[in-house]
Amino acid sequence: MSAAAVGLILSAAYIDQELSAEFGPLPPCFLPVGDRRLYALQVERMAGLEALYLTLPAGFETPAADRAWLEAAGVRLLFIEEGLSLGESLVRAIEAVGPITGDLVILHGDTLATPSAAPGDSLGVSAETDEYAWAEVAVDSGRVTRLSVVDAAGAGDEAASVICGVFRVADAEALSQAIADADGDFIRGLNAYALSRPVRAEPAPDWLDFGHVQTYFRARRVVSTARSFNRLSIDDRVVTKGGDDHAKIRAEAAWLGGVPATIRPFCVRLVDVQDVEPGPRYVTEYAYAPTLADLSVFGALGAARWGRIFASCQALLDLCAQAPDPEGARGTADAALESLVRGKARERLLAYAAFGGLPVDRPMRYAGRITPSLLEIADRVADIACAPTGAMATVMHGDFCFSNILYDLRARRIRVLDPRGFVTPGRPSLYGSPLYDLGKLAHSVIGRYDELIAGRYALDDGAEGLALQFAAPERPWMRDMLGGVRAGDVSGLDPAVQAVMVSLFLAMPPLHADRPDRQKAFIANALRLFLEMEAA
Repeated sequence: MSAAAVGLILSAAYIDQELSAEFGPLPPCFLPVGDRRLYALQVERMAGLEALYLTLPAGFETPAADRAWLEAAGVRLLFIEEGLSLGESLVRAIEAVGPITGDLVILHGDTLATPSAAPGDSLGVSAETDEYAWAEVAVDSGRVTRLSVVDAAGAGDEAASVICGVFRVADAEALSQAIADADGDFIRGLNAYALSRPVRAEPAPDWLDFGHVQTYFRARRVVSTARSFNRLSIDDRVVTKGGDDHAKIRAEAAWLGGVPATIRPFCVRLVDVQDVEPGPRYVTEYAYAPTLADLSVFGALGAARWGRIFASCQALLDLCAQAPDPEGARGTADAALESLVRGKARERLLAYAAFGGLPVDRPMRYAGRITPSLLEIADRVADIACAPTGAMATVMHGDFCFSNILYDLRARRIRVLDPRGFVTPGRPSLYGSPLYDLGKLAHSVIGRYDELIAGRYALDDGAEGLALQFAAPERPWMRDMLGGVRAGDVSGLDPAVQAVMVSLFLAMPPLHADRPDRQKAFIANALRLFLEMEAA
């Protein structure tokens, strides 16, 4: 892309009502996509420009972590007054940038597309349409001759070309004047601009639209973030999952296909199980719903919505508790917890140390406070987590964390995916300990696992030992809601649940060998949580 060009991402209005109901009030470029915000992908597509600007609503309180990311990426923020039309907002942004001597590259804030690298005037176009209002493009010999808006009732003509939110303008001042002459109407102004000079129609084959609920969830699947040891393919109907661990894939499929009928409305729908080369895989219906990780890390929902989400989590846990292992006996839940907690963290820590990780057999420091060694912490939390209860094993998801829980707004119900499906490797089972599910939930709420995965933290590894600072402030009301979630007589804030949570973080480093920084963050977080648990 020409270095003389200036880039402008237009995101000075809030997402529409449907999307806002899902995520809260956000500018479109702040929508979650994978484990990032949309703007991170947009900035990648706009690389190589002389300067890059991003417009945001004047009243939007930009989180500190996002400001820091954008500043580090060289993005300059322009806060535009709210209530303006798209055209009026663009005119204000051009005025704020100042004289633009080269090309201006414009990307709509709800769009992901690669701008044309060729200098001069061009509009990104696509034949892809949907049942929404679009601006159609008439093209003659590659030149744009006319733009017209088609309302939702007339949309859906596959033969029509539409503009897809990415533009390159050779004369920003002339475009600004054309929009002003059109009383701030973006399409009318752009039409007048295109009639006054040759404007190329540039196909945009990688265009993704995030501007509506339907298009958002279809676009998001394209940028899925499957872990490297899983093979995941997604289309607009189904998700097909395989992986190198064949026993694990079979166990997940067996769990989704075997849970009692009362629990199935809370699960993604299993469509098929296939035993094929290079290994087994299973197919589930693609759910048009965000994960709780999306909503927690990147959303802007209030306590009322989260209260309904936790109530649905409770409903699922209650149904699981009502489905005991028919072949089990008293104490089988304890045996499951022993297998899942005791020994696993110790084994994983030794593997981490063997490959050059932090020492695990000597005392540590967290923010200047001395802690036991990681191995001793693993033993101590195992003793707390695995104290005998005599409980029977019941249905257990086994990986009940925010990233594996979807929230269906319309049904007001969670839906889980990616269950563990076993306690003992190689032996698929529906059953285990409800305390383990609570521990997994706690590791998202109190342990803030999803923020660590998204990189929204700062790690200090200095003379005072490890210290962890999260980008967002803690939400005490969410911790209180976790305390209201129960498995039988056990609360989400019970010491045994907190001990399971600490153990989970101690066991994580070997699973993230490609990210030594994240491995240290997990260790630091385990130390933080252990000290909090000891002080309670």
